[in-house]
Amino acid sequence: MGLISAFRIRGLREEIEVYVRDGQLLTDHRFYFLGCNFLTLLYVLDRKPRLADEAPKDMVHLLQKAPSVRASSALPLTQAP
Repeated sequence: MGLISAFRIRGLREEIEVYVRDGQLLTDHRFYFLGCNFLTLLYVLDRKPRLADEAPKDMVHLLQKAPSVRASSALPLTQAP
């Protein structure tokens, strides 16, 4: 596994806002230095297209793939008739 490094620059702040407008998922990504906005990036997020054979057959299949659900017994994984 590779090495991941992170460092802090004092006075630098980042803000990410994710929202839906007119059915589109949008993101505003703002960067501030010493309290002044110096860069704003606007994104439109699209769902990655899937091949027909990759599409989940039902919700049970999707839940079984989710690690957080597998670790929890909060949701019963039974198939509806």
